[in-house]
Amino acid sequence: MAVAPNFNLEFCLTRERAGLGQKFLRFAVIALMGISIVAPVVRFSEEFWLKLDQMFLVPVALIYLWLLLAGLARPIRLNALFAVALTFCVCIAMSLVYGTQVIGHPLFLADLYELPKTFIPVIFFTMAYEADFSEGTLRTLGASLFPVVLLICVYAYGQWFDMGFTRYLQPYYSGGLHDDGGLAHYRRVYSTLSNPNYLGMLMTWMAAIFALAVLCRVGNRFWNSAALLASLTTLAMTGSRYGVIDTGFALLLILFLSTRTESSKRRRRGILLAGVPLILGAYLAVTMSNRATLDRVQMLGKPLQENSLRMRLDSLWVDALDKFVQSPLLGHGPAKAIFWGVITDSEYLHILKQFGVLGLLPYSCYFLLPLWVVWKGLRHVRGAAPWLELQFPATYWAISVAFILIMTALVMNIGMCTYFNPSLVGFLWMWMGIGARCAGQFRAASGHYAGLSQS
Repeated sequence: MAVAPNFNLEFCLTRERAGLGQKFLRFAVIALMGISIVAPVVRFSEEFWLKLDQMFLVPVALIYLWLLLAGLARPIRLNALFAVALTFCVCIAMSLVYGTQVIGHPLFLADLYELPKTFIPVIFFTMAYEADFSEGTLRTLGASLFPVVLLICVYAYGQWFDMGFTRYLQPYYSGGLHDDGGLAHYRRVYSTLSNPNYLGMLMTWMAAIFALAVLCRVGNRFWNSAALLASLTTLAMTGSRYGVIDTGFALLLILFLSTRTESSKRRRRGILLAGVPLILGAYLAVTMSNRATLDRVQMLGKPLQENSLRMRLDSLWVDALDKFVQSPLLGHGPAKAIFWGVITDSEYLHILKQFGVLGLLPYSCYFLLPLWVVWKGLRHVRGAAPWLELQFPATYWAISVAFILIMTALVMNIGMCTYFNPSLVGFLWMWMGIGARCAGQFRAASGHYAGLSQS
């Protein structure tokens, strides 16, 4: 056991000795993490708009290029997701040509945007991966999320109680008549995400992030618990039943995550079980205060009779499957001429009808490759020395958060979307990059310690 302190120092130094380029990337990721979920969209026309975090990728790239030319940053290394994006781009191009030249769909300029869009998740992932977050910077990231989620929740509470300031913000954040109608008639808040279901997805992730922060002892436990409760009450205000299911799935995953010792496992389960009544109480207090929200949640008792699921099963998904059967290999292409304004409410079926089976394969790798890397890092938790998890709780927290976010995203894509969700794509893939990098560091630390122990 005498080797642990020396190895601990060596591992700390290799991660803390960051150059100016890495420090800039860390700052950019922390800033863009908040901007991606707080800033409104920038509209260029009724048909084309971008999130502010995507627009900021250009100045970030230019600044990093300047640092690189000045010798203050290292070159960005290619990773496997670049090959995934390139493959997906080629598949989309094939589908586009097939849809326009063989099937006969008109070609819109917006169809061509699907080609460069394949690299947007990879850019976010790579930026976070190359930043190589240290323990201290991970704690800074966790602390920075608290004011961000506080702003989102305050805006949501303002919509719930119909406060005057929300009317001034509505033109910037409104998702359209459908979402404004849901807010007016059912009090389904959407805050900065412009859609109550998107806000529900984000609150599921925020609840998991802060719950894990409490369990891993990253940051102040009181403020993390407060952020957790705020996220759950905001989730209830969205009226998103899918969000309730996803949050339950996330909590189950947290319950069964690997821990170093039986005592830490018992402590985690004890905290979770003790917190369940408080969590349920906060959620039910909001739900029962509004009849329309309560009615929506009660429909979960008979899910097959629920109206939105019936609409998917009887109409939206049937139509998507019909389009897929017509062209199963290459799909129809982006085909905005026929798909514009058509909401499939399933990203998997959306991919299949547009890009066929060939497109589904690289699309799946956007999630499965980071998941594989993160999972390998979690597997080393049991084999790691006890001090490793204690000395690097923020690293373990980041790996666990990435795992939860990827797993819940895969479930969310059954009835919603993440890749086609510009409001959350930056947030999600930056967390994937952070988790994948931390998983690699954790595996290296575990393997190095095992080698020292045997020598």
